[in-house]
Amino acid sequence: MARGVLCKETHGRTLRIAPPLVISQSELDRGLEVLGAVVRLR
Repeated sequence: MARGVLCKETHGRTLRIAPPLVISQSELDRGLEVLGAVVRLR
């Protein structure tokens, strides 16, 4: 949330990501970049 991307943990090992119905390539790239950075922190 602090990095501007929201997702929800589901069943312990699955992340549920709900992007908007319309998303630009740059927004998608940014979301995946942030998600990757957070996963590497764990």
